[in-house]
Amino acid sequence: AATPVGDATPAGTATPEVDYEEAVNEAASDFSIFEDEALDAAHLSTGEYYDLVARPQLARELVTSAVGASVPQEAPQVKARHILVSTEDLARELHDRANGGADFGQLARTNSIDQATAPTGGELGWFTEEQMVEPFAEAAFSVQPGDISDPVQTAFGWHIIQVQEAADDRPLSETQYQELQEQAV
Repeated sequence: AATPVGDATPAGTATPEVDYEEAVNEAASDFSIFEDEALDAAHLSTGEYYDLVARPQLARELVTSAVGASVPQEAPQVKARHILVSTEDLARELHDRANGGADFGQLARTNSIDQATAPTGGELGWFTEEQMVEPFAEAAFSVQPGDISDPVQTAFGWHIIQVQEAADDRPLSETQYQELQEQAV
């Protein structure tokens, strides 16, 4: 008789048999070796190890897990590109040229001092507000897709931002999610 689909186990995913008593004994043996080698070398007793290392690490992991779990998996994001220059006058000139029909990407390639994005026409990709410095984020999230921000100053210089797309609930990349978890913690 054929096995019903609900009872099938995909190939290679069988749950391995675990001998819990053996696992506990192996962990205890490994900790005993750790005590003899590492703790003696560090001049720590087992109690001091628990108080100074193990318990704080466990507390940190529990707090990180609890707080990190509260971070949503999607967030408002914009996809944008920018031109970074060192002076307000140049930023205003490039802003006027971009709004006058000049190719934004070409202006970024030839004028931006951001060496990471200039070769790609100022492309920043998708980002959340928390990933950018405040004045930049405020400008980027206040501009409608297709529009170009007024020049905005940050510690890096003067930016002109062109928002390409915006989404209120775009899924976060793994990197974005990890960054937001770290910020939350």
